[in-house]
Parts: sequence; C-alpha cells; structure tokens
Amino acid sequence: MAVHEGAASYASAACNATGAVDDEATADALYDEAGRQAADDVNNRGLAHQVSYLVAQYGAAEVEHLIREAASTP
Repeated sequence: MAVHEGAASYASAACNATGAVDDEATADALYDEAGRQAADDVNNRGLAHQVSYLVAQYGAAEVEHLIREAASTP
C-alpha cells in the first residue's frame, strides 16, 4: 500500500508541475503509469526494493514509522 501511495504522490507532483492537472486524460495517464511502475518496478522486485523505494520517497525515519505502524496493526 505504501509503495502505491508513494507513486500516487509522485504522480500528483508531476500533474501539478506539468499542468496535467487541468487535463483529465493526461492526469489519468500519469497516475496509471505511476501505478504500473509501483507494481512492476517496485512491488514485484521484493521487500528490499520496496523499502529502498520508500526510503527514497519518504526518508528513513518515516519509513520506519510506516513499518512499525503496519506491524502493530492487527
């Protein structure tokens, strides 16, 4: 879940930076590509790659918090 949220955050920033936010088809394409990359390039490559991606997106302290939170959720 966190990987997809990170990808969505990246897509959101890209939409705002490029003006795609005003073009629904272009915005959808950016979000679709971010989701595809999250699935294909990150999630499917295993836990170590997922953690590395998340650290790059959020920083080590936030990722530690996310992992601890996930571990404590029943």
